[in-house]
Amino acid sequence: MTRDMIVTNIQNVLTARKAHAAANDGVRYDEYAFPITFTHAKKEAKSCVILLVEPSGEYTVRKFETKFADIKDPIRDIYHGALFDCDDDVDQMDTLLDQIAGKEVVNTNDENQDVEETA
Repeated sequence: MTRDMIVTNIQNVLTARKAHAAANDGVRYDEYAFPITFTHAKKEAKSCVILLVEPSGEYTVRKFETKFADIKDPIRDIYHGALFDCDDDVDQMDTLLDQIAGKEVVNTNDENQDVEETA
């Protein structure tokens, strides 16, 4: 799945949860996780990230230096809203997280250059 598709999906969930929390409309959400895996040389990378989404729409990020299937942490047992397999290499993890957080990211479209963040 492309990075942009993952960002859009997660941002939509966060926005909906925040709207319901602010409206205090009685809609109740449970905590759940969004594991995101990445690729390296067309295979699953040995790093992944899990976003733990609270009912309020706030979230925490947990990075792991192992494949998702090999994680030995209780966070792995939390219900998954979805498991995203990002088409990007693992070196794009921070860029993806910045985009989810709403930071503007300028992509130079040159694989040999770093991605720049703007304020």
